[in-house]
Amino acid sequence: MEGTGIDIIEIGRVKKAIKKLGNRFLSKVFTEGEIKYCKKKRFPEIHFAGRFAAKEAIAKAIGTGFWRGGLRWKDVEIMKVKDGRADVRLAEGLKKRLKVKRIFVSMSHCQNYAVANAIVIK
Repeated sequence: MEGTGIDIIEIGRVKKAIKKLGNRFLSKVFTEGEIKYCKKKRFPEIHFAGRFAAKEAIAKAIGTGFWRGGLRWKDVEIMKVKDGRADVRLAEGLKKRLKVKRIFVSMSHCQNYAVANAIVIK
């Protein structure tokens, strides 16, 4: 294991950003696949918040944070696989450049908060 990261965010904060900035916010932070997935849900803000927290946790686990070291929001995509687990996909070439073998992420939420934990294997 190389690093771990955790993040928590208020779902209301994400909901406000979506309401105020709309697609400008969504397209800056999330991939097309993430936007499509979350918008299909009854309460999309919960799923957007979970992915926001997951991306932050992954950036912390990698050790670069966002921007320092060239990591951008849309370089990380969080999608669900058939068994319900979250699958992390890194932008083309990034996995090799950062020497990342695998990333595990777990997301959860309650009424007001979304939280995510990430483990990076190098």
